[in-house]
This record gives sequence, structure tokens and C-alpha cells, in this order.
Amino acid sequence: LKIDVSEVEWPLIVNLLILLGAAFGITLLGVVGLGLSARHMINTIEDTWERGRAEVQKQKESFEKLVSALYPSFASERLLAGDAQIVVEVPKAAIYFSDICNFTAQSNTLSAMDMLSWIGYNFRVIDHCAAHYGIHKIKTIGDAYLAIAGLPQRLEDDGKGTDLNRSEEG
Repeated sequence: LKIDVSEVEWPLIVNLLILLGAAFGITLLGVVGLGLSARHMINTIEDTWERGRAEVQKQKESFEKLVSALYPSFASERLLAGDAQIVVEVPKAAIYFSDICNFTAQSNTLSAMDMLSWIGYNFRVIDHCAAHYGIHKIKTIGDAYLAIAGLPQRLEDDGKGTDLNRSEEG
């Protein structure tokens, strides 16, 4: 193949080289841009993952506080450790349940503040009596009060003499 240099159209070759250089540059920019975009996506995913982990930890701590507030310390510790059943032999026990008679009718005659004050007073009186007689309050729901009597004061078989009638905070 013989090529006469005088017959070559240099402007065409120069334009072709410019076009090839531009194509290479665009391809290179695309690869770099894709890499930057992938890094941005990875950073976004990592940030979302960390925020999710922090939220799960916060919810776990809230759950642990709630369990500790609801149950005596020996039970909450075992529940949080994964025990599904906690059995304590109690030779004699009694469940106390009270419900205020005609509560709905009475609540319609009082303002919200008076109703809260009245029911709060009643529950404080019951709480005081329960504490005096060693009764463990389980919970109040609306106008209902649930408690258990007859639990031993301490659970001796745990090696610590754990108080059954008190939670960690109470």
C-alpha cells in the first residue's frame, strides 16, 4: 500500500483525531462520573445504615427501660436476657382487682382536671395501703387497679435475696 503524503487530507485526519480524543475524554469522564456516583450511593447507604442502627439502639434502650419499670428487677433481668418463662413458686398468693363503680357516668359529671385529680387521689390511697401491706401493684388501666398479694418479700434462691415487690427504680 503506497500513500502519497500530498494526497492525504490532513484537516480530515486532524478532525478525526480530535473526534477520537473527545470520545475518549467523554468516556473517561463517564467512568470517573460513574465512580463518583457509585461512591455517593455507597456513602448514602452507609449513612442510612448507621442512622438505622442508632435508631434500633435507641428503641432497644427504651424497651429495656419499659421492661425494667413494669417488672420487678429479678423478672426484668431474666426477660431481657431472653428467658421466655419465669417461674417463682409462691405457696399462697391473691390477685387484687378493683374497678370504680359507675366510673363512666361519674366521669361525665366532672371536668377532665377534676376527674384526673379524683382518680389520682384514689390510686394514691390504694398505693399507700398496698405498700403498707406488702402488695405489689401490677398496673392501673383507666379506672382499674391490678395488684398481687402474698409474694415473698425476697427471692432467696437467686443468691442475692432479690426484692420481689420492687422494681429497680422503685
